This record gives sequence, C-alpha cells and structure tokens, in this order.
Amino acid sequence: METPKALKDTYNRWQKAGRTKQSPSHWKPQAWARQLPEHASILESLPVRPIGRTDGIELVGDVTTEESAVRAFLLAMIWGYGPVGYGPFRTRRVLESHDAPARLLEIAKIARLQGGLAAFEHIEQRRAKDRGYLKYLGPVFGTKYLYFLTASVTTVAPAPVMDAVVSRWFRKNVDGAPLKVIPWDSRSYGEFLTHLDYWSKSLVGDGSEPLNLADVEYLIFASGASFELRTEWSEEWEKADARASVGDLVDRLRAVFTVAPNIDDAAAQLIDELERALESKLQVEEVD
Repeated sequence: METPKALKDTYNRWQKAGRTKQSPSHWKPQAWARQLPEHASILESLPVRPIGRTDGIELVGDVTTEESAVRAFLLAMIWGYGPVGYGPFRTRRVLESHDAPARLLEIAKIARLQGGLAAFEHIEQRRAKDRGYLKYLGPVFGTKYLYFLTASVTTVAPAPVMDAVVSRWFRKNVDGAPLKVIPWDSRSYGEFLTHLDYWSKSLVGDGSEPLNLADVEYLIFASGASFELRTEWSEEWEKADARASVGDLVDRLRAVFTVAPNIDDAAAQLIDELERALESKLQVEEVD
C-alpha cells in the first residue's frame, strides 16, 4: 500500500500552517427550530455561534438516554449541513422514522463500546432486514453521527466520516480502492479504515505529532483548501467546496445506477459528460 502524493502534499501544507482546524459550520437556529419544534429545548441549549468539530465533540456529553442520543445526532447534522437550507428538513425526516430515538441510542451504545465499524455493520445488517430502519439516513451523514459519538469518548478510536468528497478523492488518488457511499456497505467502510490507518502512520515523521484516522479523513476533505491563517472559508476552500457540491450530485447519480439493474454504458457515459461540463463551468466562473 502506498501513500498518495496528494495526501503527502496536503499533510505538509497542514504541518507548515500549524495544523489549523477546520472552519466551524454556521447554522440558522430559527430554521432548525421551525422544522423541529418538538426538539426546541435541545436546539435552544446549543450555542448560536458556528459549531466546529471540536465544539460538537465537547457538546455531545453522555449518551445514555434517547434524548441525549437525539441531541448528539442533531449536533452532528448541524455541523454536517451547516447553513444548507434543506438540512433541517432532511434531519426531521430521519427523526420521524419509526423508533428513531431508540435506534439512535442503540447505535450510540455500540459505537462507544465497540467502535465505528461495529456500529456501521449493525446499521447495514438492520437495513438488510428492515429498509425503514432509520429511513433516509445514509452513510454520508450517518458516519458524521458515528464520528461525534466516538470522538467524544476515550474508549474507542474516532470513526472518520466517509462522504462523497472522500469517495471522489479515493477514486482519483487510490487505484483499485473505490468506496461506496450509498448504500450502507461495511466492506467499503472497512477498506476506508484500513487505508486511513496505514496513512496515519506513514505520514508521521520523526518527532511529529501522531495522527488518528479522523485527522487523515480531514486532510482528504481539505485537500483543496488553504490552511494558512484561515479563520473562515478561504477563496480556495470555497472553490473546492463548490466542486465538492458538483461531485456530490454526480456521485448520487452514480449511486442510483450502481444499484439499478440493467444499467448500460451509455448512461454511465452521460454522467461522466455531465461532471466534465459542470466542472468546466466552475473553471470559467473562476476565471471571470
């Protein structure tokens, strides 16, 4: 197994910049309160300021009740969606699914005792038997919940986020290791963890601070970012985020075709052409 040059370059830039943290996510409390009035007390207890990875981890606290599991889930979704307008609606859909609070607590217990992969496998197995199990929650945002659950305790390693940005990066930089972000696929997540574990060790030189798997995942996510003295989204980060949004849509299209029967090559080629066209448009806008 090799460490991709793109990851080495990002790591070196991050080191020189003093290992800066990811910018926090701005969120709109009123928008979340409108969509989730039954969880108003939880939302009111959260800080109005932007919520970052570290903030979210510190705010999770003990997850021993259904209410505390919902609180941890809301924190993860607020951080994950940020100011995106449909975030509260999509979060509400998950929380309205059958026995959602109990199931979120069930996952939290497994994640904090056995780790992120065990919780991921549990969700996959339950989904195989009951497609309504936490309906509308996919791995992209499900692993954000697992991350907050595991990063906030010392009993297990932080479970990294596996989303469309990560999947695209793997497809571009890692030969023979494609990741499925839709549907729940524990083999893909296990492969993801194996690579991150190897890279977390290979990137660290003599005297350097250690890396955990979530640190490496952040470096992949931030591969197009400028780390130097950044307190908010830099121009470079915004461009990278725009490309990621395009990539997310394309990845979701590919995912539909991946699970659909009798897909022909022509449809797959059309997706590729759409991706190239959208990315070309972004490049033109950057020049303008």
